[in-house]
Amino acid sequence: MPFTTAIYKNSSAFIVAYDLTDLDSLQELFIEEIENHANENPLIVIVGNKADLPSNIENPEEKIKELTNGKIIKLFEQVQKESTNVDELFFYLIKKMKNAQKWHNQ
Repeated sequence: MPFTTAIYKNSSAFIVAYDLTDLDSLQELFIEEIENHANENPLIVIVGNKADLPSNIENPEEKIKELTNGKIIKLFEQVQKESTNVDELFFYLIKKMKNAQKWHNQ
């Protein structure tokens, strides 16, 4: 198994970041690769970084829906240097993973 697919195998959550100022970075989200190689129903959070700068991407949520075939994936926008939404992102992940674990253990 190549290293790249091994990374996904035992992971249940993924944080995938893109640059809000660079449309090409949206094309590199690897959502299909995650879904093909990760455990069933992985939790995927997409983070648009550089929210403090003017965005070159019109309506990023629609573009992401197109790239993910309309699947609902949680989106965050953040300013990394100011830690904007960083805590919210991790609290969201922890809550979702904890709830999934409770559901799985029933």
